[in-house]
Amino acid sequence: MFYIAVLNQQTVEEVTQINESDLSKVTGHLEIAVITVKTTGDEAIEDYAQEQAQKYHIGRKGWNNGVLFVIATKDRKVRMETGYGVEDVLPDDYI
Repeated sequence: MFYIAVLNQQTVEEVTQINESDLSKVTGHLEIAVITVKTTGDEAIEDYAQEQAQKYHIGRKGWNNGVLFVIATKDRKVRMETGYGVEDVLPDDYI
């Protein structure tokens, strides 16, 4: 896998700002992470996103409150993976 720069600096700063201020008001302070890849290869983006969420432990320990946004540019696919602690704020139907 090759990680690529898809997000410009302004977007990175906006995600950081959302994490540090807006989302800090949510119980347990949920966290958002973004991973960009050219392709997930033969792996379904759903499986790839789940593996990455588990690998990087996105969210706070004990809260299971992470949100991972995966962008596979060459595949032209996106996936949002949420921890169980976020489902009341971001239910599957909303995602």
